[in-house]
Amino acid sequence: MAAAASNGSPKPFLMFPKSVCSFDGMTFAVDPRYQIRCRVGQGAQGVICSALDEASADGREVAIKKMPNALEEVMASKRLLRELRLLRHLKHEHIVSLLDIMLPPSTNVLMWKDVYVVSELMDTDLDYVITSGQEITDDHVQYFTAQLLSGVAYLHRCSVVHRDLKPGNVLVDRNCRLKICDFGLARSCAKQADADSNQLMTMYVTTRWYRAPELLCFNTAYSEAVDMWSVGCIVAELFSRKPIFKGSDPLNQLEQVVRLIGPPSQEDLEAVMNEGALQYLEALPAEHRSSASLETAIPTATPLAFDLIRKLLTFAAATRLSAAETLAHPYLAEYADDLSHVNRESEPAALQSEWLTITGVSTLPKEQLQNLIFQEMLHFHPEVIGCYWGASAV
Repeated sequence: MAAAASNGSPKPFLMFPKSVCSFDGMTFAVDPRYQIRCRVGQGAQGVICSALDEASADGREVAIKKMPNALEEVMASKRLLRELRLLRHLKHEHIVSLLDIMLPPSTNVLMWKDVYVVSELMDTDLDYVITSGQEITDDHVQYFTAQLLSGVAYLHRCSVVHRDLKPGNVLVDRNCRLKICDFGLARSCAKQADADSNQLMTMYVTTRWYRAPELLCFNTAYSEAVDMWSVGCIVAELFSRKPIFKGSDPLNQLEQVVRLIGPPSQEDLEAVMNEGALQYLEALPAEHRSSASLETAIPTATPLAFDLIRKLLTFAAATRLSAAETLAHPYLAEYADDLSHVNRESEPAALQSEWLTITGVSTLPKEQLQNLIFQEMLHFHPEVIGCYWGASAV
């Protein structure tokens, strides 16, 4: 990590005070301004707790995610760097806000093992809402869908594809306000993106049950349309109260998709670049190639809701509605004015250039990744930029 140049005699390392508490076998060492309240969840990279920010003007509650040993493993560091860099620049009502990256315990960077990230606190996520048994009306579905699409449309205007949209990555509060989270798998899909971004677009994406057909067919090129398939799955799940495609592996997932939305056309098949996937589709028994009717999976969906879902769950990515097109669908007409206002206030003027500066990240060594994460932290703590930062065995 970055270290200040030494001018003659060694400079002492500065220690930053921490408040320590333990619960559920996990120790949290946080800045004194945060008073830990309770554990609220488990993320992909660490444990999340709620805390009171006593330094804020209104004493707000925040979410603190502890990522143990996050700087020790290259893949974890890559994912963390991308998420921090992206969240620092994304500013939208329906995307969770990054509030702080806590200082390490000392300016001796070798003591920085765990990373603590502070963000907005939401009450729960859509996965909990769906499985809880509490009533979800068509009005609820409209409101959730409008907010989700507003956030996704903003991402796509920024040339960013989330790649892991699912109910567990969609946070909600008690007033049904919604925010998208977990950007560790997000990638740039801008036309000017470098070769590194293009290579990363071929890597693992999206939890299987929400994975678009082009990914299940192992296509090496795809677009924002993969997010729109995931949105269609989420909206359908709000009605069905369970995932509509629950494949046990990628090929079984593909089979379930074909059963429910119908077989791909000859034109669709010609777009499948992977020979194995093409042979699998062509070899499916006749009963698997005939549609079981999407209506049977979401019988409670209203006609307009079903029309929206059907136009998102299309085998061919090119025929799938974009986020902007879906926002204009009659099903969301009630929220048209509100969505227009939110999107006008969230134009991505300066995001692309800074996001695209993370080039070559797939080949960076661990030390350089750590240094970039360190720089992200300094954006939130400019007061310590002038401190002596270095390394010493402890």
